[in-house]
Amino acid sequence: MTTKRPLSVSYVQGQSLWRFRAVLLLVVLVVSTKAEKRGDNDGDDLLRNTKIIGGSPVLFDRARFDWFGYWDVGCGTSLIYEDILLTAAHCDRQLTMPDANTVYFDSPILYFGTRRTVVDRRVHPAYNPQDGIFDFMVVKINQAMVGKQPVALASNKESHNPTIGDKLAVMGFGATREDGGNSPIMRYAELDYIPHDICAQSYTTIGVGVDEPTEFCSGARGKDSCQGDSGGPVVDESGVQVGTVSWGVGCARPGLYGVNARVSAAYDWIQLQICELSDNPPATCFDTNNDNDNNNNDMRNNGTIISNQMEAPLLALTIDILYDAYPAEVTWTLVDEKSGEVAASGQGLENNAGRLVSRTIFNLQVGSYRFQINDSLGDGLCGDQGCGFFQIRDALGTVLFQNDGHFYNVLSANIPVGNPQSIAP
Repeated sequence: MTTKRPLSVSYVQGQSLWRFRAVLLLVVLVVSTKAEKRGDNDGDDLLRNTKIIGGSPVLFDRARFDWFGYWDVGCGTSLIYEDILLTAAHCDRQLTMPDANTVYFDSPILYFGTRRTVVDRRVHPAYNPQDGIFDFMVVKINQAMVGKQPVALASNKESHNPTIGDKLAVMGFGATREDGGNSPIMRYAELDYIPHDICAQSYTTIGVGVDEPTEFCSGARGKDSCQGDSGGPVVDESGVQVGTVSWGVGCARPGLYGVNARVSAAYDWIQLQICELSDNPPATCFDTNNDNDNNNNDMRNNGTIISNQMEAPLLALTIDILYDAYPAEVTWTLVDEKSGEVAASGQGLENNAGRLVSRTIFNLQVGSYRFQINDSLGDGLCGDQGCGFFQIRDALGTVLFQNDGHFYNVLSANIPVGNPQSIAP
């Protein structure tokens, strides 16, 4: 039973988790939202609303997190460019509340401060609400936050950021206790990076997976994010945003850590959204510095990306697997045939049984990749309850290779990247 962190949302296997509730806080004369786990009965996803537990109030030190914004859907955001915000993809479900389109900056008091209106948003194309990977959404606001310094983001060159020994911080207006209401005062908590093997093991015992390439865990004794902190930034000691608050089970429960979306895994995609959405794109959107062409072509031409620099985020493959009743038998690898390096790998989890799971691999190089899928029992993606299937798509959604689940022990295929023509297996 795992949960994510928006409001009035629910996740996985009929476990309803969150209900939005408005509460009048007379002490500060503002309206607060309360997210309750296991509140709705009509959802099949497992989301966890999150707020800060065991932290400290941010009052006169608000400038430390000057780039933080609170979206009244019940989620935190971070200013990553003058008119662009980063938050969690699962917060998009909050938009069933038609009046919830305001983001508040510059105040430690809930629903006070500088206001901006959400005018556009884009969910990461690889976001999978079933397992929560790539839990990112980029949001466009109506007016630039002039003079405000955006938060720095961990780039894809820092794929292991954060790592063992790192100290992290989360902040927001979320609950200060599990099943509690929003805090009227902004709070923050200092947390530790939790090694993947420790975190993954804690969730494996309840049948839930943590995807290391796209997720990482954080926590500390008696400290955590909680309901209402979804989408908020996770920063390291240097102030670089390394994650966004994504999901977890309960709040600050011993041995069950907060799971965050890893910013470096989606860095290129985030930069592309800035270029496409901003009213005043940064100069990097127009300066390609292409080694193969001395002419600097613009990244945007009447709104269309045309530069070679921006082809990098588009050099991606998405692997869709519909598992049979025994997903743990299945493993797969994607290997760069030129370098021999493993670009990605995966294994089915018990809770994937009968479910479609998608994984997008970014930052690939032009060339050929060898995809191999294995089934330890020798019956492919087929079982006594029928067959699944798998397919591999490029960044434009074109299917490059597919299989109906019949492949016995192993099947491999050469997959082109940056080449419109498929290569036969």
